[in-house]
Amino acid sequence: MAKWPDGAYFESSHRTSIFGNDKILLPFQHYRFTGALYAKMNMAIREKSYSAGSQEYHLMSDLLHRMQARGNGTFIYRKSRALNGFDDLRKAVVPNGL
Repeated sequence: MAKWPDGAYFESSHRTSIFGNDKILLPFQHYRFTGALYAKMNMAIREKSYSAGSQEYHLMSDLLHRMQARGNGTFIYRKSRALNGFDDLRKAVVPNGL
């Protein structure tokens, strides 16, 4: 879900013509970051079943181990609020226009 100005473009899932904004963040759950992440990551590394011998999963594993070693094993943004249902989304003004 995005509202972009005229002329903005979406090149890929990781590249757009506009920049992020730390004052406007939308909650999402990325398919990779679910409860099954570690099992999928371990399988991908063991079986080398993804591109370049599962290189992205090796990098992700290294990152997660470093984060845990520092005691900061989370991807939660420092300004994030817990969401427990649609009412919390409404309070955060996320579903406007839906």
